[in-house]
Amino acid sequence: MRSRARSNIHGPLGVLWHEVQLFKNCSLFGSGYAGLGTGRDFRRVLIGSTNDARTATFYFVGNISNNWPSWNKIFVKVENYIKTFDIANRTINGRPAFFFFLNELTEDLWRRQNERQKLLNWIETARPQDFIAIAELILEQTGAEYQLCKYPGFEKVNLGRIRIEIRKLAVPTLRRLNSLIDVEGREDPPTTLAA
Repeated sequence: MRSRARSNIHGPLGVLWHEVQLFKNCSLFGSGYAGLGTGRDFRRVLIGSTNDARTATFYFVGNISNNWPSWNKIFVKVENYIKTFDIANRTINGRPAFFFFLNELTEDLWRRQNERQKLLNWIETARPQDFIAIAELILEQTGAEYQLCKYPGFEKVNLGRIRIEIRKLAVPTLRRLNSLIDVEGREDPPTTLAA
């Protein structure tokens, strides 16, 4: 009853309240795993490193394959293989794991992380002049008033600041930058948890 009263909040405060509720409801942290279903409907989930979708590093997207409490395990189908989530330890392959329902909010976070990682991987191996060129584009897109160090041999001094600026970019901007540098494998990068 209390949530109904708050759901009638209007204006900017109401929008903020609804957004916070959506992020809270994405996570199954502390609420048990019955909400995932038994696996018959293959519910799509996103697996992350922390219980907050906004700060989590996402490992992969998968479908719930089996969720049988008596087994104390949840099986998640990822592409052609199965990952096992240990309910007692809340881990996959020994690493902490948290479930998030795949919806428009978490999918945007997932896509942003993928595009950001592709750009950062390219930057790590780019020639100095290419790095300076893309760094100037990134600073232009974010509107930052940072002076790049262009002195030969010291270009990578800018790397820390450029990483911060990349975190400010939206998915469409990240995709445009990645298309400029012609990053291959645009679908999904490899998962961070080994099979």
